Amino acid sequence: MNDLIIVFVGLALILYIFFVLGTARLAIQKNLNSVLLTLAALLTPIILFYVINYYADSILLKILSVLIVPALTFAHTFFSSNKFDKTDSENEKNYFENIIMELTQPFIDLAKTSQALLGINISYVLEGLSYFGVVGLLAIFFNDSVGLNDIQAGNMVGVLTAGITISMLFLGATVDWIGLRKALLIALFLMLIGRVFLSLSPALGVPGLWNSSHLIAMLGILGIILGYGIYQPACYAGVKVLTDEKTAAMGYAMLYALMNLGGFLPGIISPPVRKSFGIDGVFWVYAALTVVGIGVVYFFITKKAYNSAVNELQDNTKQKDEEDKEQTGFKAFQNVFVKQYKEKANIANKLLIGFGVLLILTLLKEYIIPEFFSNLMSGSSILISVYETNWIIPILLIALSILIYIITDLRFYYFIFILIFVQTLFAHNWLTIPQYTSRAFDGFVGENFEFFVNLNPILIFILTPMVTALTSKKDTYNMMIIGTFIMALPTFFLALGPSFPTLMAYLFIMTIGEAMWQPRFLQWVAEIAPKNMTGIYMGIGQFPWFLTKVITSLYSGWFLMNYCPANTPISELNTETMWFIYGIIAMVSPIGLFLAKSWMKKGFKTKHEE
Repeated sequence: MNDLIIVFVGLALILYIFFVLGTARLAIQKNLNSVLLTLAALLTPIILFYVINYYADSILLKILSVLIVPALTFAHTFFSSNKFDKTDSENEKNYFENIIMELTQPFIDLAKTSQALLGINISYVLEGLSYFGVVGLLAIFFNDSVGLNDIQAGNMVGVLTAGITISMLFLGATVDWIGLRKALLIALFLMLIGRVFLSLSPALGVPGLWNSSHLIAMLGILGIILGYGIYQPACYAGVKVLTDEKTAAMGYAMLYALMNLGGFLPGIISPPVRKSFGIDGVFWVYAALTVVGIGVVYFFITKKAYNSAVNELQDNTKQKDEEDKEQTGFKAFQNVFVKQYKEKANIANKLLIGFGVLLILTLLKEYIIPEFFSNLMSGSSILISVYETNWIIPILLIALSILIYIITDLRFYYFIFILIFVQTLFAHNWLTIPQYTSRAFDGFVGENFEFFVNLNPILIFILTPMVTALTSKKDTYNMMIIGTFIMALPTFFLALGPSFPTLMAYLFIMTIGEAMWQPRFLQWVAEIAPKNMTGIYMGIGQFPWFLTKVITSLYSGWFLMNYCPANTPISELNTETMWFIYGIIAMVSPIGLFLAKSWMKKGFKTKHEE
């Protein structure tokens, strides 16, 4: 029974959110006092919980105390004699009502979608569950089951997350070549093979770096990378095809909401399975869910259902596709590159010459005369460390950075790269938080660390509409500064030491900061992009996120080994120093944005300018 407590807690949290939001939406639609009813459903359970927690030890009784008032409030609102306001959509809603309607509308719309779009959404929530479930446990899996240390395990997680970003770049067009149904089935089949290999790797191979278990696991990662590179772009392409101008926002909102719901569910499913069958047992559950996802796509997105949905939207879809083709594609990218290169020919040539020299040195060092470089650098520990690093990855990153600089302007280049520092906190959600919560905490948190690792998606789902509504009229750049600052600040709470209050404060406040700046990032990119270059700027704007995944995975394992090592008493850990350093790193972003504010504002231009 104790192993199932986290399941009851997770389900209670979902029901609590359902009752509170359901009460609020029904009260708005029935012209009841929505604020009072929502506050009753929201706050009363918290008071009851603390009262019962003082007098009773029963977990089930505490869970019931959280649900009883929201359930009764929901029932009261549901059975209220007030009729639904048919002119509700025409009325001007206040801030509170707008938030509630925006939060709940995607789930209302889900029941009204076509069969094909419903299939995409069900598949997406299952895949979100599987992806977040695997990535949250992957580093620990490589530690415990494959026999890698923290540095090597972090590198493997980086291979998966960064590999997916790259694969979407190269495989994202698959859906255009073979169609939505085939693309989704192939993608899910590849991910199924990958998850099966990943689950089998401890049993079939010998543990250790580059031993058979590791190689089998890497084959599994490759399958997931290839599959996800096809899958996510195909889902977004499917929403694009199966919606029109009026329903597109709803379609993407549903996908976003269900992704976050799926991202939270591993926190409920994983702990009891892991305690009984180990992490590889959890991975088998996600492999089974991938089979369910294949069945959903096969039976929901049939040729008949797809054609029926497309035919209803045919005229709008054709018009949309033609507009998109006018502003995207390799030809547009090529034209922009040639134009920008001519304008920056002097500095661009110097950068390319420097890169050419580095490339030649890299090829000599890695493949042609490695012994010469080894002897040359043998006299210094620093030089030896530099030599032992694989130069191929840095040289590729330098090449991509030069390409981005040539295509864009200096302000845009600075803007997207300064955000890398705060974005490292995103990567720590799966590179550091799982090991931190499992090693530095005992009791409920340590035993059910997946629940806390996967709290961010559900918090983002709830907080983003609230923060967006509150800050929608604020200056975009100022919100970027404030949002990144609020996101980075709570990292210093963890520097106070491992405790439940500091962990929850970090997760909650960091999510508020994320909700403040993350939606504004693409808005700012769109605003500063020159005319006919919005799509290119949007694509390039994702590159630092890829870079963040790579860079963070290279050092996170070292910090864990030195400050939060496995099999070490909690009293001997030094997680405070680790999080303090991570906080300093994250703070570079808001400070850099603030210091460059006048320079960035001076060069501000909208996409409508020539």
